[in-house]
Amino acid sequence: ASIYIRNMENGEWTAVNEDEGYHPGSLIKVPMLMYYLKESETNPQLLDEQLSLPADLRGLPSQSSIGERIVAGKPYRIRELLSFMVSHSDNQATYLLNSHCNIERFKKIFSDLQLQVPDVTDTTFSMSIRDYSVFLGVLYNATYLSAENSEFALSLMAASSFNLGLSSRLPGDLPVARKFGEFDFEHKKELHESGIIYCNQ
Repeated sequence: ASIYIRNMENGEWTAVNEDEGYHPGSLIKVPMLMYYLKESETNPQLLDEQLSLPADLRGLPSQSSIGERIVAGKPYRIRELLSFMVSHSDNQATYLLNSHCNIERFKKIFSDLQLQVPDVTDTTFSMSIRDYSVFLGVLYNATYLSAENSEFALSLMAASSFNLGLSSRLPGDLPVARKFGEFDFEHKKELHESGIIYCNQ
């Protein structure tokens, strides 16, 4: 188990096992979200492009926590799919978005942020909680995406339907932009959540 807590205003931090590696699981959906928002800054029509899920799709990763999901055969705008992917962790929406992304430009997000570039086919790929926090930091400070896109990304994370983690012990009116991830492969099971708690709202 690892914990990493950072004050976004002054940089003070405390941690336990902050360099331990974990498979990010569904946490990888945040850099995928960032990929599409970054692409939209040079292609403003991108988020309004439509995709639809094949009816015979099989083999998606299992999920123990399932929110709203897209319907096969129905066209969805990419901005809608991003909402399903991040707010509800929908693996079907994620499949569509993954299959239409440029994988090299997706990996560039990691290299741009000086993080280890993932092999997306490697089930042993891992990240530390400290490294993962870089994504949250650049969204909070709007230093990688535009301010508008950073705010949009955080609004999708704040609308997360997963309420059994960070937000479960906090006051209901306290905003929390978060993403949970689960990894279940062979005999290895992991559950993670990373987010920004807006304590001074």
